Amino acid sequence: PLLADVADTPSSPTPAAPIGPLPRREEELSTRRARGGTNDEIADAMHTSITAVTTPPASLRRKLAGRTRVEIAKWAYETGRIKT
Repeated sequence: PLLADVADTPSSPTPAAPIGPLPRREEELSTRRARGGTNDEIADAMHTSITAVTTPPASLRRKLAGRTRVEIAKWAYETGRIKT
């Protein structure tokens, strides 16, 4: 899965901090995404719509300086938000 691939890549010296603090929902979304959840699975687990799940990643990427989904997963792993 995605997390296993991320865990096996070399860590950057200092994980980048978000440009601004993450709201609780974006924090939850980023960790669920990093664990490999699909949009449907995340929406079901968070009791929200697909639109609510697919819209925040753009905001999240801005806060994390343009990172991709894989880089967001790596960031979540490196900052201790998720464990392997």
